[in-house]
Amino acid sequence: MSRVSRGQLLFRILFACVFVCCVYGIGAVLGGGKPPLNPVHFGFAMAGILVLALFTWILAALLVKSCHVVIQPNEQLVFHLVTFLGVAVLWLREPVIPFLFLALLCIALAVTVYTDYKTFFIFRICTLYLVPIGFLASALGFLPIGLFESLLGAGLGYGVLMFIKYVHVWLTGHEGLGAGDAELLAVIGAFMGPLVCWEALILGSFLGSLVGVSLLLMGKATRQHPLPLGACIALAAFVLVVTGWSPLASFLLV
Repeated sequence: MSRVSRGQLLFRILFACVFVCCVYGIGAVLGGGKPPLNPVHFGFAMAGILVLALFTWILAALLVKSCHVVIQPNEQLVFHLVTFLGVAVLWLREPVIPFLFLALLCIALAVTVYTDYKTFFIFRICTLYLVPIGFLASALGFLPIGLFESLLGAGLGYGVLMFIKYVHVWLTGHEGLGAGDAELLAVIGAFMGPLVCWEALILGSFLGSLVGVSLLLMGKATRQHPLPLGACIALAAFVLVVTGWSPLASFLLV
């Protein structure tokens, strides 16, 4: 039996992923989601999302390589699958115009998860530079929030983390949070409003604490070992944006 190259294996996995999403998407469409779509149009949409996932990986890889960090092959595969599935599910949930802006946010979050995990650095091309786009889209009615919520979310997200950052420096004499974490919350708030911004912060902090404690118990890290909080926050926000789940709203309705 001939040996399958990594490129062929990646192609087959992505093809299977596209097929599964197509089946799921057609079922969602016929089940009362979006208006019925021509299967050819649906296939083109999935192909476009696949290209978008590939572009997202190229951007993430270029940013990581700019910091002279080695990229592992399995990381590329996981990144492709998660990004593709996330954007595909988002496409099934949202109308066309909101999808375009939320997909831009998802791309930025996916890149931030990877770059902060690999380099402990959050690039402003994925955070601060996108905040005005969030303001504009919300003002034009292209996002599920209004301009006031967008401004409030960005202001609170950035302001509170910067306040915590400076208080930590004053108390300990060294930085515990970077400005990139605050800028990440600013872009989340600009696109999704203050509620999702705080949910991402709470879930991301919980996830970061869980990872940190696990590494300490396994002896793979010390208390002085830094943790990529931004990656945890971005991952939490990615899940919230893709699924539309609001844990705080669910808790308040219980």
